[in-house]
Amino acid sequence: CSVPEIVKLAETISAWQEPMILAITTGLSNARSEGYNRIVKHVGRIAFGFRTPDNQRRRVRWACTRQSRRAPSRTRLRPC
Repeated sequence: CSVPEIVKLAETISAWQEPMILAITTGLSNARSEGYNRIVKHVGRIAFGFRTPDNQRRRVRWACTRQSRRAPSRTRLRPC
């Protein structure tokens, strides 16, 4: 196939084939850590009003430990 987009897609799939298969078969992902990173970045953006770095750390910890933010201990992909 000579369509550049298709060739690039095929190369990407070939390069990431093993990690994709492992993610599907084990059901593991980095979604939780990515979610925490998002929360930390968001708190950092609104942290200009905090007087000390300790207050910012406390706010991050509070945001990351709220019950509504908790996910199940482990999620699994269910087969279709």
